[in-house]
Parts: sequence; structure tokens; C-alpha cells
Amino acid sequence: MKKKFTFFLLLIVSISFSQNDETWELLSDAPLITTQNAPEISSFENNPESIITYFYASKIRQDNSWREVLPKEKNWTERLRYKVKKYENWTIKEFQLRKKNEYEKDKMWVEIFMKIEYQGKTESGTDEVELEKIDGKWVITSIPT
Repeated sequence: MKKKFTFFLLLIVSISFSQNDETWELLSDAPLITTQNAPEISSFENNPESIITYFYASKIRQDNSWREVLPKEKNWTERLRYKVKKYENWTIKEFQLRKKNEYEKDKMWVEIFMKIEYQGKTESGTDEVELEKIDGKWVITSIPT
């Protein structure tokens, strides 16, 4: 009986992941943003890819323009405040969009690649940024930490 239950559970998990993978759209033509080309990104459009690229280009340049693509600070969640605070100790070196998933109307996850320096170490990997359309404007509501 235990083997049948385990097999059934694995089958459900496998089906769930395969269905979830189908909802992700690859962003294969997204450029790698580095210290060399980040200064060229001086504006953004009202779409998730542009918003996220602007945010990380600003972080790479080490200016404060990234605030323009977040909700008004008074509307930040505690989670977002915590994550923004963590970024104060990171130096973001590279960033690239990887894929996106509109998991609910006007709510999206975008997987990104990021290379950071933190406490003298360089680390890289992928994680998701979360966005939401609020009053017709896309804003970042959560960032990877």
C-alpha cells in the first residue's frame, strides 16, 4: 500500500511541475546587463521586463532610480522593506531576464539571473522577481534575497 501511495504522490507532483513549466515564457533574447551597458538604461516602459531591467540597471549603477519602479514607499510590505534593506549590502554586477509567468491576472513572476558581490564573495544564481499591476502601472512587489 505504501508503494502505491508514494507512486501516486510522485505522479501528482510530476504533473503539477510539468503543467507549471508550460506557463513560463522563455525570454531568450534578453541582454546581459553589466556595469558596461547599465548606464545606457535611463528609462522604462510600463511592462514587467522593462521595469525589472530598469531596477537592476539602477542597482548596478548604484544610483537610486530603482525606487521609481516600486510602489510608493508608504505602501511597501514588511517583506519588501526587509529585502530592499538586504540589497544595501550587495553589489550587483550582472543581471539578465530568463523567463516570465503571469500566474494571475495582473500578477507576474519573472525569473532572473543575477551575479552579486557580498562580503568579499561573488555569487550567482536565478530567482524570481514578483510584479503586480496597480492602478494600471506595473511595479515590483518582491525581489530575490
